[in-house]
Amino acid sequence: GLDELATVRSLRYNERTSVDEEKGFDEIALRETGLTVLPGAMSPSEIARCKQLPSYIASQKFIRDVTHTGPRVSPMEFERMRTEVLESTRGRYHRTKFDDQTLNALEEFEHNWMHMVKSYMGEDALIYRSQLQLLMSEPGSATQLFHQDNKRKGLTMIIPLVDVKLDMGPTHLLPGTHLLTKARHDEPATLGILLGRIIQGLGILCGQGGIRGELKAGTAIVYDSRTLHRGLKNRSAHGRPVLVYRYDLREYPPPQAGILHTTWMRSLGYVLSGLSEIANAMN
Repeated sequence: GLDELATVRSLRYNERTSVDEEKGFDEIALRETGLTVLPGAMSPSEIARCKQLPSYIASQKFIRDVTHTGPRVSPMEFERMRTEVLESTRGRYHRTKFDDQTLNALEEFEHNWMHMVKSYMGEDALIYRSQLQLLMSEPGSATQLFHQDNKRKGLTMIIPLVDVKLDMGPTHLLPGTHLLTKARHDEPATLGILLGRIIQGLGILCGQGGIRGELKAGTAIVYDSRTLHRGLKNRSAHGRPVLVYRYDLREYPPPQAGILHTTWMRSLGYVLSGLSEIANAMN
């Protein structure tokens, strides 16, 4: 079964190396595998507060209208919300613009984990929040393509506002794939070093397999921005609202990748996902 705290299949964490031992954040696992979890990133009261914020309430009303599962909003409100809540793939809605009250509250929550972000990214590094969004995956939402958030080192946190079950389309991550691209342009890039990173990454992936984040509300999945991942199809009858915080280095704003690299990593994700499943079946 899944551990009540680190509720991600096969995901290892070590409280002794955490920024906050009670939360179980494992920086070593994050550096080695490209992901970890942060139980209690948001408390139940903070989640309840979030769901009462104006932008959250307005977004939910808009989606109920669009999906014909709730009352209609006014035509004026509908047209305004169409520019603020965007559908990237079928059934997957993103909001990145917030009213002042909502934005202030979402920024307050960051105090829960900023020490962790700075520790991983570098205490002296110039870090900025490159994205803050409310992501809502509705029933029937389509599976995303594999992708990286950034070709260079960064950090992404996904915090579910409800308990996430496997049929709700959780985030699917491939551990070890953050090693397939460099953290910085000035890193050594000899053939031996590159091959070593690739072999190490493939070893981690085949050893752990793909990770599907079945998370309790408020437990964040934290991953290196280079880690290949995708959102899965929501096969349940319930929506999956999450908050997404992304942090990057000032010198490397996302995505640091062109069409060719993006297409290559997308295809590689499917190949590696298949290999990891074969490796797991053989174990």
